[in-house]
Amino acid sequence: MRLSKVLFAFFLACAITSCGSLRRIGYENGHEYVDLGLSVKWATMNVGADAPQESGEYYAWGELEPKDVYEWVTYSFRTAGDTVYDVQLSKYNTKKNHGTVDNNTRLLKADDVANVKWGGNWRYPTIEEIEELMDEKNCTWTWTTMKGVDGYKVKSRKKGYKRRYIFIPAAGSRSGSGFDEKEPGLYWSDTLIEAFYACILDFTSDAISSYSAAERFMGLPVRPVCPKY
Repeated sequence: MRLSKVLFAFFLACAITSCGSLRRIGYENGHEYVDLGLSVKWATMNVGADAPQESGEYYAWGELEPKDVYEWVTYSFRTAGDTVYDVQLSKYNTKKNHGTVDNNTRLLKADDVANVKWGGNWRYPTIEEIEELMDEKNCTWTWTTMKGVDGYKVKSRKKGYKRRYIFIPAAGSRSGSGFDEKEPGLYWSDTLIEAFYACILDFTSDAISSYSAAERFMGLPVRPVCPKY
């Protein structure tokens, strides 16, 4: 009887260790992350999602709430204009002919929905952190399906982390009052490339790129990161 209890405890411990090794879930302020052996820890799901395969909520760059219509005229940092040629901006601007110049090219904490809604040290990823995740020396990207949702399983190649992964769904995007449910996955970084464009993670089943950008008014999901200590 005692031996049976010992064996049960042993196998239970093995099962727990195996599960932890597979995804190595930890928590930052109550939200899950996986340490892939990179410079930051990646959340297991998008802001507004309850599971890794869910799209979550869609946000214009730097805004804190989802909405019904995503256009320049509904963008919170726009003061006039409705195209990239004439839009005037009140914040995050490097061009004199596009409004108030503050030369901020990185999202501030007060405008970071990951930090505002999740708290702790959560935030948008930088474009450099996205590129680190994309680097084939660091991770493998495998197109797959999780509970009926297409996306990428991103698995670490780092020594000691090779069984750990995250799933990033192809969540589409929002523009105007419409919703693009097609294959592409578009995710914000915290980094502007021009006054009216922010750098994004852009993928399809055939290609993955960080050399893409989206107009700031568009509704995209956010996959947060938090720093290592």
